[in-house]
Amino acid sequence: MIQITNQQKPTAAEPTAKAVQILAVDDNPDARVAVSRLLRSAGYDVLEASTGAEGLRLVKERRPDLVLLDVNLPDISGIEVCKRIKSDPETANIFVVHLSAAEISSDSQANGLESGADGYIAQPVKYRELLARVQAMVRIMKAERALRESERLWRTVFAASNDILLLVDDEFRICACNDKARQSFGYFEREMFQMNVLDLFSRGTRGTPSRPKRTCSVTRRP
Repeated sequence: MIQITNQQKPTAAEPTAKAVQILAVDDNPDARVAVSRLLRSAGYDVLEASTGAEGLRLVKERRPDLVLLDVNLPDISGIEVCKRIKSDPETANIFVVHLSAAEISSDSQANGLESGADGYIAQPVKYRELLARVQAMVRIMKAERALRESERLWRTVFAASNDILLLVDDEFRICACNDKARQSFGYFEREMFQMNVLDLFSRGTRGTPSRPKRTCSVTRRP
């Protein structure tokens, strides 16, 4: 059951909070409504579920940004709900935070985090603390999304470049190459991954001792 205390006026959420959707899963209607009202007053879009099954359905259908998940639910435990969310590639990036007034020991919290949860809040919790934790999760979520988008754009540019691009590790083994590199050197990707960049340059193009007459960029993997 989610419990919140202290009637202090909630802190305003970030200006972009209205774009963030939160699913509150709790079988106790009074506690669920209290949390939902608190989050809505801070500008968040809130969905509600009273069972684990309903929560999983809403996760599939609505793809919320964050799930506040009670540990003790009448049908499926919150731990199991979290495992199912995190094991599905389509929902694995959704943030899940467990809340519990009963399972508050260190072992219980460790079990929740080990099941894949991104956070664990022991109850009761004050308005201000709950909102602060939610806002912290939203900031982390946005940072991770920006990082994934940056990586996606990098991979798109890397693959489409008309120059020969190679990504190498600390020992100069090739760990990524674009289509232009494969075409220019004449090797399959799996063959190039078995070489280091010095071997590749010494061999030149397949069947020819000369190097390809194009710009070649070699970057070490961070």
